[in-house]
Amino acid sequence: MRAAEGQGIDPMSDQATDDPVDAAPRFAVEHPNVMGMRRELALDQNRWRYILVVLTDLSLDPGDPAHSAKDLDQMVRAVNAAATKAGVGYDVLSIRNP
Repeated sequence: MRAAEGQGIDPMSDQATDDPVDAAPRFAVEHPNVMGMRRELALDQNRWRYILVVLTDLSLDPGDPAHSAKDLDQMVRAVNAAATKAGVGYDVLSIRNP
């Protein structure tokens, strides 16, 4: 099936959807260090995987003095809680700096 302009394909049903994969997820996260989110779709071992990408201003380098595992954990918990509340699923959570 080919998607129309502005549409994506839902790999689970092979149906066109008005929810393109690389769009922002349909939920918001109330956390001061979440700068943005988007979804990506990746083929891994013949299986499509939804990737939720979270952009943050937190340091992701454990060697950086500003790195805080506690702050990252709190942010991940906030993302998971918001996704669960919205009924949004994903296979992989990827945390990145912009």
